[in-house]
Amino acid sequence: MRVAVTRYLDARAQHRQGSPPPVLVLADRCQTWRTLPYAGGLLDQPEALMQQLDVALGARDAWLYQQKHAAPDAAS
Repeated sequence: MRVAVTRYLDARAQHRQGSPPPVLVLADRCQTWRTLPYAGGLLDQPEALMQQLDVALGARDAWLYQQKHAAPDAAS
């Protein structure tokens, strides 16, 4: 999952076409809308899905942090 998210973000940064991993889309929507994927509370959600969402958001956040704090000469 981390690799798929990182590859997508790298491609997007280089202005290449590509579809984001579906779990990243779902995680982003859940975060934006401040909701859970399924009805009910946190304990009603599938554990595997919640872990995938967490990994996808963590990979995205790590990639964004790396881009923001990269040395100027390392960006080229």
